[in-house]
Amino acid sequence: MIYIDAAGDDCPIPVIKAKRAIRESEPNATVRIVVDNEIAAQNLQKMANELGVKYLCKSESASHFEVFLTKGEGSAVSAATVRDVGAAKSSSGVVVVISSDVMGHGDDELGASLLKAFIFTLTELDEPPEAVLFYNAGVRLTTDGSNAIEDIEKLAKLGCSILSCGACLSYYGFDGKLRVGEVTNMLKIVEMQCAAAKVIKP
Repeated sequence: MIYIDAAGDDCPIPVIKAKRAIRESEPNATVRIVVDNEIAAQNLQKMANELGVKYLCKSESASHFEVFLTKGEGSAVSAATVRDVGAAKSSSGVVVVISSDVMGHGDDELGASLLKAFIFTLTELDEPPEAVLFYNAGVRLTTDGSNAIEDIEKLAKLGCSILSCGACLSYYGFDGKLRVGEVTNMLKIVEMQCAAAKVIKP
């Protein structure tokens, strides 16, 4: 049995840890994952249903849930679906545009945390986006001091094009401070969005 302690982990980390463990395990193996809230347990159940994995939850208290996930022969995940860092360039046709250093409207601290989680989750997709475009305050995420640099670098290693608006970098005083990806311009930003199969903006 594979044991994962995900108590205290923010969404979507428990689901990502569990999904990774299931993919890398042998058929009929069980993953035991501990979480500290009911929402996390429910999210694991939804994942199990999507993947055809057997789900069992035991609750000792409102802050302690033990979830057991058993991978059967006919489940929708296998070791063969695990991607290696350094895989071929993505051809998903999906372009993500990030125009701010926070996600959504409301509390900026929460928004920054949500956006970091969003970028991390992009690295865990079966097929990463073809490109991520950063403009306006979004360029702060690709420059010195960004708390998302490691995840953006991982996206680049997975074949995702990382492009930051040059005019925006200059406006915010980030000339020479780009940490990952390439500098681009408005023409390229528009062309990539027009040619994309799908454009996503968090």
